[in-house]
Amino acid sequence: MTKKNLFGNFLLLLTAIIWGSAFVAQRSGLDTMGPVTFNGIRSFIGAAALLTFLLIRAAATKKKLRITKKELIYGAICGAILFCASTTQQMGLATVSAGRAGFLTALYIVLVPIIRAIGGKKLRPCVIFAVTLAMLGLIMLSAAEADMPDSGFSLAALFAGFSFGDVLVIISAFCYSFHIIAVDRFAVDTDSPTLSCIQFAVCGLISLPIFSIFENLPDAAAIAGGWVELVYAGVMSSGVAYTLQIAGQKLSPNPTVAAVLMSTESVFAVIFGMLILRESHSALEYLGCALVFAAVILAQLPERKTK
Repeated sequence: MTKKNLFGNFLLLLTAIIWGSAFVAQRSGLDTMGPVTFNGIRSFIGAAALLTFLLIRAAATKKKLRITKKELIYGAICGAILFCASTTQQMGLATVSAGRAGFLTALYIVLVPIIRAIGGKKLRPCVIFAVTLAMLGLIMLSAAEADMPDSGFSLAALFAGFSFGDVLVIISAFCYSFHIIAVDRFAVDTDSPTLSCIQFAVCGLISLPIFSIFENLPDAAAIAGGWVELVYAGVMSSGVAYTLQIAGQKLSPNPTVAAVLMSTESVFAVIFGMLILRESHSALEYLGCALVFAAVILAQLPERKTK
C-alpha cells in the first residue's frame, strides 16, 4: 500500500469521526423541523460553505473559478443519490431507534462488495473477512443500544416489530452504497470540493419543493432553535466530511475498503458519547468497537504478491 493510499484511508477515517460526532446534531434537528426540511437546509449550508472555500481558493491562486461540464453532471448524479440516501435515513430515524437504524444503515458494508461483485469486480479474501467482522461489530453495537429483553441479546429481539421506518432506513443503505460507488467512479476526474459543492446544491434544490409541499415550513423560531445543529451538520458533517470522503476515495480507490473505514462512524459515536455526554457503555459495545477497528486494520493489509 502506497503513502497516497494510506493518506486516503486516513481521510476516510476522519470522515467517520466527523459523522460520528454529528450524530447528536442530526437526531436533535428532528425536534424543531421535518427530516426533508432539515436535510435541505443543511445541504444549502454545506454548498454555501464549499462555495466560499472555492472563491477564496480562486482568489488566493489568482485563477478564475471554473466548473467543468463533467463536474456538473457528476455532481448532479451524486447529489440526487445523496438526497435519496439522507432523506430516507432521516425519515426512518423519526420512528426507528438509534441502534436499529445504525445497524440497518450499515448494511452498505455488505451491499457495496455485492454490487461490485455483480459488476465483475473480484474481492480479496481478507476484505471479505473484514466486511464480516465489521458487520458483527455493528450488530453488537446496535444490539447494545436497542431495547433488549432481560433474557439478553437475540436477533429476533433486535428485529422485533419490523416497521415502515425500517424499510426507509434499508432503502437509505442501498442509496449510500450507490453513492460510495458513484464517488469511486467520479472522484478521479473531478476536483473534490467542486464535486462536493455541486452535489449539496443539487441535494438542497431537490429538497426545496418537497419540503414545501409535504412539510410545514419552519418559522424563524424553529430555525433559531435548531441553528447549532443545522450549522454543524451543514458545515462539518456535509461540507467538510463529504468532501473528505471524495478526496479519500480519490487517493484510495477501493469502495469496499472505504465502506469498512466509514463504518467506524458508529464506533466514534460511542466514543464521543463517552467523552462529551459522559455516557457509560456495556462490554458488548466495547467488543463491537474492537471488532470494527480490527476490520479496518484487516481491510488495509497489503495484497499478497504472486510469483
